[in-house]
Amino acid sequence: MTIVIKSKWQTSYFLQKKIKMRKSLRALEILIGLVFAFSGFVKAVDPLGTKYKLIDYFSVLHLDFMSSLALPLAILLISVELLVGVMFLFNLLPKIALWLSSFLLAVFTPLTLFLAIKNPILDCGCFGDALHLTNWQTFGKNIVFDLIIIILWVSYKNLKSSLARERQWIWSSVALIVIILFQVYNLMFLPVIDFRPYKVGTNIRQKLSSSQDQTQYRSALIYKNIQTGEVREFDEDNVPWEDTNWVWQETKTIVVKKGNETGIHDFFFYNTEHQDITDSLLSIKEPVLFIISPDLSKANPEGVQKIIILARQFTSLYYPVAYLVTGSTDNNINEMKNRLRCNCIEILSADETMLKTIIRSNPGIIILRDGQILGKYSWRKNIEKILNDIHLKLQEINNQIIE
Repeated sequence: MTIVIKSKWQTSYFLQKKIKMRKSLRALEILIGLVFAFSGFVKAVDPLGTKYKLIDYFSVLHLDFMSSLALPLAILLISVELLVGVMFLFNLLPKIALWLSSFLLAVFTPLTLFLAIKNPILDCGCFGDALHLTNWQTFGKNIVFDLIIIILWVSYKNLKSSLARERQWIWSSVALIVIILFQVYNLMFLPVIDFRPYKVGTNIRQKLSSSQDQTQYRSALIYKNIQTGEVREFDEDNVPWEDTNWVWQETKTIVVKKGNETGIHDFFFYNTEHQDITDSLLSIKEPVLFIISPDLSKANPEGVQKIIILARQFTSLYYPVAYLVTGSTDNNINEMKNRLRCNCIEILSADETMLKTIIRSNPGIIILRDGQILGKYSWRKNIEKILNDIHLKLQEINNQIIE
């Protein structure tokens, strides 16, 4: 009788221990699932941001030939990462989730170690624009998750789901489809959540002047000699205006002194004479239409035609001039002037990277009033809806002033 009682006690003890172990494993799955889901979601909101970050990686690793694949690779990476997070959180196909997460960490742990040592890129982009970590912080995070993955591998046989396997596959497939469609929507109609410093409602003028210890910049104008092929950097004071052999290529903004960060960088607009007119543009009290095209050669032709129509309507209602801002070369700008045939649009130059950060559409639309962003729109947005949206926002502002 004593032996039987002892056996039952031992059985109960080991059963409780097994339950505790499964709860501990489940807690680890939820923890790693939350991080993967968050990391995947903030990137799924802005797939183009991940694309640009991958291009940076390819440049650092001397894999520039892969840049053309950056967008599909970004969508694939985001889809796998977010799917793994969902699978861990909802206990769907946990062993497959373990394999996928192990593969991702096997790739990114040594990569982040390389970035931490060499520091060629200041931010790995692991959490998009929602959260910025240093390269060493990112590497440390990956080491912690490597340890969690090892623990899960040790207890591999205990990773089970209460759902039937067929249902796990169905729900995982549904999740993957939703994740891909979500990214496609954000690519077409701008991110549904804007984690960048240029979100609607931001007053750029105030942001630029809010820091007492601002980062100091200087403009570098890059010219190419059409006779010799030489490419040279000029300051604003020594631009070769009279020498027709020198053709402007681009304008770069260089950090002279690092200051307190406001989140807005390289925000300078130049007219056709390469004069900085940023302050005057940010001081206009009426709504102003800015058409943003980082690279005119890659601007959607249908979008360009649609925005010309919008510019004509907008300038007849509000400010008489709309501005097309681009980081393109003089040749592309001249070609665009011939296509526009619209006196209401003036072309300005700006830093290409800054323009890509402002809006994820080429061409894209932002409406500024007194330095504040009233609206941001993809060229796919209906023109009447844009005009109606701005009208309503102006009414709301006027009502607030009256009150």
